[in-house]
Amino acid sequence: MDNIYLCGFMGCGKSSAGKILAQKLGYDFEDTDTLIEKKLGQSIPDIFAEKGEDYFRDIEHEMCKQASLFDKTVVAMGGGALCFERNAAALKNSGRIIFIDVPLEIIVNRLKGDKSRPLFSEDNFERLECLYTSRHPIYKKNSHITVDGTGDTHEAVNKILLIKDECK
Repeated sequence: MDNIYLCGFMGCGKSSAGKILAQKLGYDFEDTDTLIEKKLGQSIPDIFAEKGEDYFRDIEHEMCKQASLFDKTVVAMGGGALCFERNAAALKNSGRIIFIDVPLEIIVNRLKGDKSRPLFSEDNFERLECLYTSRHPIYKKNSHITVDGTGDTHEAVNKILLIKDECK
């Protein structure tokens, strides 16, 4: 159980915290969305637009299986990855899954103007709120531990470092 998988809603700080955490632990860092973009040679929004969400989720599952084979790696998971039981099952025995919990209002402020996230829309808060509300309990269910990510990135990393061994 040497890997650390960071999950949570888009904008919660998985990638930013993951890079810092990996550096502090002397681990490698990977981001499943970046791995998908490299594999397909397309951005996530383009993949969604051209091939659809179902296709993306199948590729994402392949990345989760690949990530489960990593060693001493911090992996930032896509915002929807841990909402699928098959992905959680692929990861649970190879590392600790940590949910970075951030209230929706803070996430919306962090993501203002971000056009790189196909499921984020400032214009449709109700849809975003519904997505957040449906995912939140799934993140909790599929993670080993939850960390409050409302502060800055370094605060979240320090919280993870303090509790990362709790779920061994």
